[in-house]
Amino acid sequence: MATIQKGSAMLALMALLVVVLGASFYYFLDPRSQYLAEREGTMRRMAWAVSGLVAYSGQSAGLLPCPDLDFPPDGRAEEVCTPIPGQLVGWLPWRTLGLPPLRDEAGNPLLYVVAPGSVNGGIGQQSLKLGNRSAAQAAVVIAPGMALFGQKRSQAVSQGADWVREWLEGANQTAARQVPESVFEQQGESLMFNDRLLPLPVEQLVKEATDKDRSH
Repeated sequence: MATIQKGSAMLALMALLVVVLGASFYYFLDPRSQYLAEREGTMRRMAWAVSGLVAYSGQSAGLLPCPDLDFPPDGRAEEVCTPIPGQLVGWLPWRTLGLPPLRDEAGNPLLYVVAPGSVNGGIGQQSLKLGNRSAAQAAVVIAPGMALFGQKRSQAVSQGADWVREWLEGANQTAARQVPESVFEQQGESLMFNDRLLPLPVEQLVKEATDKDRSH
């Protein structure tokens, strides 16, 4: 009886091994499966970034950090950022947020745009917009994706107010240079557009602050 049970267990283990190996083989043979898995990983890291911003806000009287404007980025937020072109869009200050260096599937650091009201205390008064949504956004985290035709992502061109044109596409190029009068867009990926955006709604920060006040 014991021999039969051992044999059954061995067969079950072998069947499981076949399933696992088959799934792995399919994953490596099917580029789209790998591509989708990598994109999903990017979205998880973007969500992690937004969670880090919410946590920072909860410890900073509802305020968000300035972007990291260094290139290459060092993960540290600038001490001061003002609502002028180029000051409120930069890299996610992952080190300031206590996070690891978060990157998209192409190996690029995540971009971060913050609304003026979120860094100067006027939360919701000067906010960002995403497409035709009416909800005000306190910040937007962006995965720039791989460089598209014509984009030159070198240190030489990643300075000044217009550097974002090398990292963003479509209306996002203009929006990033016009903070706070910014309306960002999210559209399907194409040869001309591959930005992915994850917003942080003002409403979420207000709710977090309210919940925190009630808990005290």
